[in-house]
Amino acid sequence: MSDFNKNVITLFSGNLLAQVIPFIVGPILTRLFTPEDFGLFALYMSVFSIIGILATGRYELAIILPKEENKAWNLVALSISLSVIFSSMTFFGMLIFGTDLASLLGNDKVKDYLFLVPLAVFLVGLYQSLHYYLNRIRKFKTMSLVRVIQSGFTNIISLFLGWKALGALGLIIGSLFGQLIACFYLVRKVLGLKKEASPQITPAAMIAMGKRYQDFLKFDSVASVANVASHQVIHILFNSLFSSVVAGHFFLVQKMLGTPLFLLAGSVLDVFKERAAKEYKEVGHAKETFLSTLKKLFLLSSAPSIILFFFGKPIFALIFGVNWAVAGEYAQLLSPMLFFRFMANPLSFMLIIGEQQKINMLTNMMLLIFVVLSFYAGNKPKEVIIYISVSFSITYILHLIISAWIAGVFKDHSTAL
Repeated sequence: MSDFNKNVITLFSGNLLAQVIPFIVGPILTRLFTPEDFGLFALYMSVFSIIGILATGRYELAIILPKEENKAWNLVALSISLSVIFSSMTFFGMLIFGTDLASLLGNDKVKDYLFLVPLAVFLVGLYQSLHYYLNRIRKFKTMSLVRVIQSGFTNIISLFLGWKALGALGLIIGSLFGQLIACFYLVRKVLGLKKEASPQITPAAMIAMGKRYQDFLKFDSVASVANVASHQVIHILFNSLFSSVVAGHFFLVQKMLGTPLFLLAGSVLDVFKERAAKEYKEVGHAKETFLSTLKKLFLLSSAPSIILFFFGKPIFALIFGVNWAVAGEYAQLLSPMLFFRFMANPLSFMLIIGEQQKINMLTNMMLLIFVVLSFYAGNKPKEVIIYISVSFSITYILHLIISAWIAGVFKDHSTAL
């Protein structure tokens, strides 16, 4: 078995357990929490996700790139330092503008939960920084285990608080608790590695790395906000233009389909990042890794997407209860998008490896515009979802083509004799 497949299986096994937990717990949660609870939770997650993507200045993505280990450590320190600063700014922002933000989002109920966003922002920045360093040094077992820990604690706490009838707050606290435990575990592991490596981390070195990889801050931050907003603005607009119930149904689709369809894609991404970056640095392209990964992803995504397209509604009704059959209809309409997303998400990391942040920024801004226009083009939730599915599918196809170009797929790399 190849090293690539071994690493994928290592991550997949951990991801499998991490994602099976919410998949098993999901049918219980849908009976403890209402669609409105999920809608409010989705709105909170939208705010946190859009703000949180900026926490590190996106410097965590650069951690895997330097050849020198000391430079990588300074990038880790820079990312975490920026997370502290940005989460502090978020705290004061919520303190001053929290009520206004809730009104702008079209749901005043969410204002009681916005004070938790700064903590979530810091934790996601810390997690991402440490996660990417572990990815760099191929600690795939640790990465796999921490996902199981986070998933387990998140769902156990959510179940308990759902039983206590805390509503959307129960889902939010469960999510925060899982983040907190995962970060505590990662910090312990990485501090041990730091002690062994004895890196020279200084403010001057951190600033130097910040300047060297400033395109991540200048362009990838914008691209990432646009990308995350493209996903999260859907929850916001469904809440404000339709209802929190519609938003809750849509959120369940995203949450549950993250289990079977993206379980393996996340594992492939972590291995692909390390292997493609290595091949690109050594020979100037990543054609072999790209094509090999594309074939695997295509084969793996075909069957689940077809099943979802034809049987989404009865599957959701059976598993989550008849009140959630509408979510199954949404899943059917989104199946083409999910098919292309499964392939594009891992392979689009070529834009990061090739340092093509400007292209990434432009395509994600285009996607955000398409998503917003979808709400004006459709009069009913299902119509909007069809337009959303088409918008994402077009963008994912474009990302696949651009990523293939960066990887050198369209060039002949054979050496003349």
